[in-house]
Amino acid sequence: VSSEWEAVDSIQIGGRNLYSKVNTRVEMLSSKGTLLKDVLGAENGFKFVSNGAIHARIRCIEKGAGQYTISFLIKSSVASSASIMFEINDMGSKTIATTTSYQKVTHTINNTLSYSTTYDFIDFESSAASGVEFYIKDFKVEIGNKATDWTPAPEDVDAGIAAAKTAANTAQTTANSAQTSANTANSLLSDLSNDNKLTAVEK
Repeated sequence: VSSEWEAVDSIQIGGRNLYSKVNTRVEMLSSKGTLLKDVLGAENGFKFVSNGAIHARIRCIEKGAGQYTISFLIKSSVASSASIMFEINDMGSKTIATTTSYQKVTHTINNTLSYSTTYDFIDFESSAASGVEFYIKDFKVEIGNKATDWTPAPEDVDAGIAAAKTAANTAQTTANSAQTSANTANSLLSDLSNDNKLTAVEK
């Protein structure tokens, strides 16, 4: 029984997604491959296209020493000879043999380095042939050793709410302007019908 409790106690659940679509910087190193973020097939993640190699770096995502769990869905445009590797701060690398169907990947890495501007990254690397595409969706990084369902980072939720408010305000402004124009037109028609004469404004 004690061993079962120890196993339960060893589970660490973070939950908060450390990857933010609006704040996290993603870059391609040494011109190895191209990057598209949050596109069809790679929602909440990335699309990498190889030009003979891929080296993508996700910056400022880890918060110091400890366990981190990375989870995502991944597929590639071709299955043969298309593999991709990822790691945190050059530690805990994992290589995935991808297919043209999504597969769920969950991997826990024990980062032993304290946070610094040098060691603050997750790398994705591949030597896939030129033109091979990798689709990574619902990308999540969380503190602890237990993966949870994908959720957006709080910053992304706030950004979505702000965007929705802006869109609503713009729509209201447009509606108000249309109503004002309709009122003006109705007023002019009313004047015209009352006196059967065209004023300078009515002309």
